[in-house]
Amino acid sequence: MNRRGYPLHEDIKQAIREALTKGDYPPFKLCEEVATILKRKGFYTGHINVKKVWKLYLEVQKENLTFNQPV
Repeated sequence: MNRRGYPLHEDIKQAIREALTKGDYPPFKLCEEVATILKRKGFYTGHINVKKVWKLYLEVQKENLTFNQPV
């Protein structure tokens, strides 16, 4: 039985960037999309929640690593 690894913050940020290239999502949908992307990459997504994804989304915005600019 192989255990899947937990995603690091950088893995989640990369998944957020990938999700945002597909379109705009409200927070709950963004969390679902990020979890789907991470699951496809082989990560365990049981601890991915809206609060964590949103916190990292704001960090990505601060780093200016996304094309989705806040209004």
